[in-house]
Amino acid sequence: MKKRIVITDLTRMQQGHVCFCGYDKEHACIRPILLHGIPEKSLVKDGKPVIFPFALVEFDFLSPRPEPPHTEDYFYISNSTAFVQRVANSQ
Repeated sequence: MKKRIVITDLTRMQQGHVCFCGYDKEHACIRPILLHGIPEKSLVKDGKPVIFPFALVEFDFLSPRPEPPHTEDYFYISNSTAFVQRVANSQ
């Protein structure tokens, strides 16, 4: 299922991994996940940033993976990320 989210949070983790989350157009929080973690290098595609705060990014999500307290987790296809546009900060 292809879905776009606005990235709101991005955190560096251990061993070169990252964690990020954002909101879809229905205002649902989504945290994309991969089975073995998300490598930091996946934030860039073809030398350009793809995943960063205030980026609208399209993902091909596979299935929800809610494990309390992380009820917003969704598996996605790792090479499906596509930068759409930068979202303007309204402040």
